[in-house]
Amino acid sequence: MKNPMIKFTLSALFVATCFGANAESLDDVTMQITKEHVRLGHKLHIPGQNLVIEHMLESGAVTEAELEAQKAEREADRAELKALKEAGDDEALAVKLAEMKEKRQANREAIREYVDNNDDLKEQLQTKKQEVREKIREEIRDKRKERKDEREKRREERDAAKDE
Repeated sequence: MKNPMIKFTLSALFVATCFGANAESLDDVTMQITKEHVRLGHKLHIPGQNLVIEHMLESGAVTEAELEAQKAEREADRAELKALKEAGDDEALAVKLAEMKEKRQANREAIREYVDNNDDLKEQLQTKKQEVREKIREEIRDKRKERKDEREKRREERDAAKDE
């Protein structure tokens, strides 16, 4: 009985002294994360989609009326999903979600096939992706520099307060 109690007491004393000794070094700790994970594909979705749609319109592969019909269909699907959620019909909701997933996959495959068959569109997409990647990298560099400057400023303020 005494042995576990002594181990616990010594462990608690050790932890308390470690944190007490390092209390000053924890002043600069923030919850801001300096290294950010960026999902480049996610960021590139909208510009790439716009380029593909514009190219399809120019080449006549799709008409403005067809695009409007697809948009109206998506809005109707969203309204139906909302109604199913509010009604609490989980089975019908699951069926509708599966149906929408199949439509999305078929649409993605059709767009991939269209892009694969158009070399100039591929080049435009690659250029746009490279531009967006560079922009995101620059934003990350700027954020890291800002955070570094903030840390240095806090350190200077802390050091100035200690000197007083």
